[in-house]
Order: sequence, then structure tokens, then C-alpha cells
Amino acid sequence: QPMDGGTFEPGTRTVRWDAQGNPALADLPADPNRAITLRFESEVIFPLENGTLVSNQAAINAAGLEEPAVTDDPRTVEFGDPTTFPVISAADFTGATKIVGAQPDDQFNPGDTVQYTLAFTNEGDAPATNVIVNDVLDENLTFIAATDGGRFAAPTLTWNPTSTPALAQVDPGQTVILRFDALLNSPINDGTEIFNQGQISADGFVNALVTDDPNTDALDDPTLFTVTS
Repeated sequence: QPMDGGTFEPGTRTVRWDAQGNPALADLPADPNRAITLRFESEVIFPLENGTLVSNQAAINAAGLEEPAVTDDPRTVEFGDPTTFPVISAADFTGATKIVGAQPDDQFNPGDTVQYTLAFTNEGDAPATNVIVNDVLDENLTFIAATDGGRFAAPTLTWNPTSTPALAQVDPGQTVILRFDALLNSPINDGTEIFNQGQISADGFVNALVTDDPNTDALDDPTLFTVTS
């Protein structure tokens, strides 16, 4: 949004000020104490990768100038350079969840097939790239099958961009759902608790994020069920 009498030309993506819109530009005496401030507001497009550089520079034309004068970024030692700033953004999977169910009913009995569903949405303002999901199975579970390219190498189930192309880039607002089945071993003592939790990493993540059991009040806790036998 131009201010101070400026106009925006969409075709050239240029903000323009002249004496018609700002009469102060009609005559500028050679006076270092008489500065003119020209302003505009803009919005950084969404999404952008973290570290993307945004550069901007104005050119000043006037009668008597052999060539346009360009603005300078006063924060740098270089003269006549564009004003540049880096975009700070990040992907966010902190809402990742994991739920569990059993067949043929909702009781977890020895010999039942247990179905896990991992779901996560990029709630951040940058794409997540090279996303990898790891899930270490409980020793009381035997892997059966996984959807969407999950690969099992005991005791870890893994989804990555090679096996699951959708994980190459997860854009803001995009949701990923991954599922797998496992066999609840037999025999198992009644009341045995089975824990399971996924870990999600991506480019730029310092630490992997963990899935949360949405059926409890605790945050980032493993998904738990109790064996009935």
C-alpha cells in the first residue's frame, strides 16, 4: 500500500512517486537537512522457506541527473546496495496425534490386530521438507503391514520421502495420515500396558517431534492401551 502520494503499478510491481502525487517532489533544494520520506507497506507472501532473502531498492530520477540514483541500505558497509531482510519462518507439527484401535472389537486381547493411525498437520508458516516419521514398536507387538509406503526394519517402522513422496514437502495447512497394523502377541498378562509413540523430523528440526495421545490430558505422551486377557 503506497503512502505519501505514491501509486502502485501492478504490471511492473513498481511503487511510483512524482510531483503530481506529492508536490514536495516538484522542487528539492540542495539542503542535506531537508529530507523527504516516502513510504509503502507490503505483505510478505505465504508461505516462504526460512532464510529467504527479500530485497528492495528504489531508483530516483530527476532533471539534471545523468543516470538514476539508487537507495542504499544504511545497515551495511556496502554503498548503493538494496535493502534486504531474511524471512523467519518454520514448519510446526506440534499437534501430531496417534490413536489406536483393535479388531474385531475395541478390547485389546492377545492375538488381536491392533490398528494405529498417526496424523499431523503443518501448522507453521513454512513448508517442511524431507519429513521422516519413525515408530518403534513395543516388544509385545508384531508388525503386520503399513500404508503409504511405511517400511519395517525391526523394531522400527519408517516413512520417508523415498517410500512416501508426500513427505518430500508438507506445506502449511497440509495434513498427513499414516497407518499400520500390528499383532498383539499371545500370551500376555492381563493388565499389561502397551506404549507406542511416533517421532517426526524434517530439515531444520533440531529435535524430532513426538506424537501425542489425544485421549489423555497430558501433552506429547505415548499412545497407551491395556491388555485384557
